[in-house]
Amino acid sequence: MKKTLILFLAILSLTGFYGCTANTPQRTAEEMMASIQAWDTEAMKNTLSADDFYDTADMDTEVMEDAEGTMKLLVSNMTYKITDTKIDGDTAVVTFEITNVNMKPVFSEVLNQIFSLVFSGTDITDEEAQQKVMEYFKTSIETNKADTVTSTVTVQLKKTEGEWTVEKPSDEFFNAVLGNFITAVKEVNESFLDAEFE
Repeated sequence: MKKTLILFLAILSLTGFYGCTANTPQRTAEEMMASIQAWDTEAMKNTLSADDFYDTADMDTEVMEDAEGTMKLLVSNMTYKITDTKIDGDTAVVTFEITNVNMKPVFSEVLNQIFSLVFSGTDITDEEAQQKVMEYFKTSIETNKADTVTSTVTVQLKKTEGEWTVEKPSDEFFNAVLGNFITAVKEVNESFLDAEFE
């Protein structure tokens, strides 16, 4: 009986029905999240384009590509778990519970440091300024590591020619991935706009 069971499992593994070898919505969602966690833009292209990310976040693609190191810092503490997967024919919805450092206080601290640097009159190159910003983020994220935020968000997927792909995720998804960073940026932008019209 034991030999029969081992043979049966071996056949299943070879035919792709054992484990997670089949293309599923959950596996595609896992691959997407793994590429985001590593901020691997090449791997992201398999399930999600960087343009989709930046467009949703209202960020300039070229600027953010130059700040790839900063983006890696923003997702370096992001964790997630899939809490539900619903499949309806060729469409699916995967639900995530995503936790990251709360980036609202981080962004506030970094912004204040950037303003201090700008108004100090220090003459530095763009590359040096970019490095400074990375250092600010790294320090502030480490300082605020205990302050986390957890969000429940969903991602839509569709099946085309047997392959599951991610539809363009929502603002809420990206905001969760970045620990409220998008909300923080938008709030600052709105405050500047309000100040201009006063």
